[in-house]
Amino acid sequence: VGGQGNLFVGKVLSEVALRTGFGNVVKGETHGMAQLGGAVQSTFACGDVYSPVLAPGTVDVLVALEYSEVLRPGFLELLKPDGVVALNALRVLPSGFDPDDYPALAAVRAALAGCQVVQFDALAAAQAIGDSAGRTMNVVALGVLSTIGPLAAIPVALWRGALIDSSPGELAKRANLAAFEQGRALRATE
Repeated sequence: VGGQGNLFVGKVLSEVALRTGFGNVVKGETHGMAQLGGAVQSTFACGDVYSPVLAPGTVDVLVALEYSEVLRPGFLELLKPDGVVALNALRVLPSGFDPDDYPALAAVRAALAGCQVVQFDALAAAQAIGDSAGRTMNVVALGVLSTIGPLAAIPVALWRGALIDSSPGELAKRANLAAFEQGRALRATE
């Protein structure tokens, strides 16, 4: 869900890492027909890393832009024991998908048992700033992500600069910056 938005988040994360001075930044993408139920994933790592392929038990933060994404094979296994799942409270039934086959919320909650979860509603947050279609949900998620350790240690000015420089056109820059701030505000009110 949110294939292009997912890839944009990865692009911004890479730019943030470069601005922090990490000399070693790797980013990977998997493009898998999201509209037909396939996964679109972005992986990102910096520091003492050499591959965009993430090993199980090594990920600090996993971001799921849609509720059932956490059920994809191997997804939660990537998380460190003290890692965090940033979970958007959005449920989207893929085109042509039988509603009876869509995972129940109880299955998602059971899969997340024992995980540290930061849940947020990116659609409501985007709509609150005037984005009725929710096109900036991914950037709301990025704002939330910027408040979760170890990423929270990165100065917010670096996040804002990377986001602005990665956004095409003035309208997108303003909308994305507003969405980013909205995501950060979601965590501040918890």
